[in-house]
Amino acid sequence: MKKQTMIVGIIVLLVTVGLSGCEEKSTDDTNKFIGTWRNLEDNSTENLWTFYDNGTMKVIANYWNGESNTSWGTFSVENNKLHMKSLHHGVEYTADYDYEFSKNDTGVIFTYMGMTAVFDKIH
Repeated sequence: MKKQTMIVGIIVLLVTVGLSGCEEKSTDDTNKFIGTWRNLEDNSTENLWTFYDNGTMKVIANYWNGESNTSWGTFSVENNKLHMKSLHHGVEYTADYDYEFSKNDTGVIFTYMGMTAVFDKIH
């Protein structure tokens, strides 16, 4: 009886450990985003996205003609997507970006509505 209990216990343990490996892993990459990221779009627009550890963000677009736009908002990482919400000229924008880090987390590729943008961390 003692031997059967031990065998059943081992089987339950192995099944539990085996099934726990079937869960989808989800990591919180929030801290990897903290800092300033730069993207040069078609050699005409420099995009600077700065993410702060309090969940706020600043987006600056510097255009080739010397003009620039700045907007502020919030961000979070949920379900392996970067969720950004910002206010620009009184209009609220939201976007959920797929992302993939590269270059030891100093580069990131964002995908949104079929378009990709490559950013490099500068600060």
